Amino acid sequence: MKMNYSLVAKSLIVAVVLLSASLFIQSPAFAVYTMEEFQENLEYSGIIDTQIGFDNNANLDSDRKKDGVHEIATMLDFTYQTPLEHLRLIGGVDLFTELYYINNINNFLSTSPYLGFEVDIRPDLVSKNIIAYDHFYTNFSPSNFSELSLSTELRHYFLEDFYHEAGYSYIRRWYPHQPTRELAVLPVAPTATNSIISRTDREDTRYEVMYNIAWMFPQGYVKLRNTFVGNNSNYKYQETYDYWIYRISPSITYYFDEKFYADFTFTYEHWNYKDLRGIDPSNRHKVVRENQWAIDVSAYYDITDQTTFNVTYSYTENNSTDPFLKYSVSEVNAGVSYDF
Repeated sequence: MKMNYSLVAKSLIVAVVLLSASLFIQSPAFAVYTMEEFQENLEYSGIIDTQIGFDNNANLDSDRKKDGVHEIATMLDFTYQTPLEHLRLIGGVDLFTELYYINNINNFLSTSPYLGFEVDIRPDLVSKNIIAYDHFYTNFSPSNFSELSLSTELRHYFLEDFYHEAGYSYIRRWYPHQPTRELAVLPVAPTATNSIISRTDREDTRYEVMYNIAWMFPQGYVKLRNTFVGNNSNYKYQETYDYWIYRISPSITYYFDEKFYADFTFTYEHWNYKDLRGIDPSNRHKVVRENQWAIDVSAYYDITDQTTFNVTYSYTENNSTDPFLKYSVSEVNAGVSYDF
């Protein structure tokens, strides 16, 4: 029997909302506070970051069109400490935009508000649960999507400076300007001319499982991230968007002194498509497999307690079984961030 993923998503959302409301209503937090009392229990933080950079392959293809890019990120987070010592309500919103000067088709804006709660199960064991909505808008309308996600994670501190964490996310995406394609007939070598456009918009069901380990030392910290991603779509032509990804990413952040610090991240990804065939005619009988690796190096200098100058270099290389999908790209950015 086929699972109704929409019903599952709605059921999970209702469960999280009811649980949050139950914990809130049954606690002394559900009381009328004065503004002064409310402010004493509420903490918030935010960051505004602006970057100007250069991208040597804006379209991620063999033409290697170069372009300048301007990135702006804004994040606002709040934590409300309820009278129940072990329970905190959390929320916030993230805004991110990337603007290319020439290749405007690549411009996008992402908005991501979220709500949730944290529970201290034990002094060394913390549960974090979030419901989030993301809207991704680009100048290329078929890529626009809305996303609803439910995530839960558990962090356990082995020692004061060493922890590991595991988490699961259920994600539902809707593409309102991308109709699905289906095969009109079963061809020997599938091509777009053998498909028909349906009246149904593309919808993806996505799940992510993560496991991370981190060690904090006096001059910084080291972290190893492991993530498994599965994506299933109603886009049936070649099952283009049915795939899984495994990602591993070690990183280190090191403080040279109180003002100057840097970080280095290496990321490897393996993409395993279910039935996506190569664009190259000689590879149309092969299902696409991709291996991607990337490095990111950043340096930061705190100009003041709230203002930081930073510069970043990143390099990504994608190796695919289809030559048309191979690419490499380098990007250099510099900018300033302000914390409040």
